[in-house]
Amino acid sequence: LFGITTNRIDELNAIGKGGKYLSKKDHIIISNIGTGTAIIEVNGDAITHIGGTGVGGGTIIGLAKELLKTSDFDTIVQYASKGNLNNVDLNIGDIAETNIGFLNKEFTASNFGKMLDIATKEDIAIGIFNLTYQVIGMLSVFAVKGKSNYTVVITGNGSTWAPAATMICSRTKSIPEIISVTGCSTWSLPLISRK
Repeated sequence: LFGITTNRIDELNAIGKGGKYLSKKDHIIISNIGTGTAIIEVNGDAITHIGGTGVGGGTIIGLAKELLKTSDFDTIVQYASKGNLNNVDLNIGDIAETNIGFLNKEFTASNFGKMLDIATKEDIAIGIFNLTYQVIGMLSVFAVKGKSNYTVVITGNGSTWAPAATMICSRTKSIPEIISVTGCSTWSLPLISRK
């Protein structure tokens, strides 16, 4: 290819090697968001597929096709950028007067658990993104739990979906007791580091 020697490797090893290269770290959990989400552990040179979920880009497209009557991703992102989660998601503050432990009352208690009559297609779009990213984010946190010096690296087409991705990542930053997030923006590689 263009005079450069290439080697064919399987997808999971490619994701592992790519995530390690991009993060410049030897101990990582990669959540690769595609149609679904694969979760891969890199421990030095060992790359292991440890699981995943059917929640990913296909979830966003499928729900949007039914709920928003579009499967055009750019349109879904445009809607989501103008949405208000408070019209669709039930927050802890909706059911409790104060924070619960380290859980801020602004955090989600139930995705789509509020669904106000005034909810717009934009609100529904950001709700779809929030549901998807929260599932992937929590599975990533569970995958890294109990490991020391590991970083969660979010890769794949879903890692650059913005502006919704940026908004979801910025909300994650406010949970310092669990994780810290660095480099979380539309065009850079989001990293979630375990303390």
